Amino acid sequence: GHANAQEALGKCFLHGEGVPLDHDEAARLLCLAAEQGVGSAEYMYGLCFGNGWGVKRDDDAATRWMRLAADHGFADAQASLGDSYAQGRGVPQDYSAAARWWRLAAEQGLARAQASLAMYYTLGTGIPRDVSEGARLFRLAAEQGHCTSQFNLMQFFLQGRGVSQDDTEAARYCRLAAEQGDTKAQGKLGAFLAEGRGVSQDIGEAAQYYRLAAEQGSARAQLNFGLLCECGRGVPQDDAKAARYY
Repeated sequence: GHANAQEALGKCFLHGEGVPLDHDEAARLLCLAAEQGVGSAEYMYGLCFGNGWGVKRDDDAATRWMRLAADHGFADAQASLGDSYAQGRGVPQDYSAAARWWRLAAEQGLARAQASLAMYYTLGTGIPRDVSEGARLFRLAAEQGHCTSQFNLMQFFLQGRGVSQDDTEAARYCRLAAEQGDTKAQGKLGAFLAEGRGVSQDIGEAAQYYRLAAEQGSARAQLNFGLLCECGRGVPQDDAKAARYY
């Protein structure tokens, strides 16, 4: 059969797009395409084994198919193989090998691989520590919308780690992460706005972000929002509401 068509139809069955969700049929079709050497199909078939979709879960088989896809240059597979080495899943744990595979995917512009490699550079895990290179990679991922990288880059700018200290850039990346719903970033942006650090002071907007973080369970944001309610800063004064958030 036509490998690309088999792969495309397999993905449809895997996600229930235009056809009923059917993991068994998805795995069958992806296997046919993967056996013809289609890198993306090898990757998806590896995911089937990794998650038990239509086949018995088998980390070793997942890794074998991921490696084939990675050897064919498929970035998602390279990143996933890096994850496997980092976690010791289906292969012996090997931080240096994880970094090598993430680098290959990062060089193709894959944000999650850039973020993983950035963390290894920052910590010196599996590769020599280089905080500046970590910051560079976090920035590449952050500019693609990778939320965790945006938050990490905020911390780098705030502390002057690997970059020049810059409150304005810290607040900008914090806002990007907060707008994606990151709880820690929402709470931190509330603090930036309350203090006027890196942004114009705006207690009303600070209250909005504290409340968003508070509603997602951030204890610090709950306290901060409660204080604003008690004092009537940025929100109407309301002792009862303050008591609920404390």
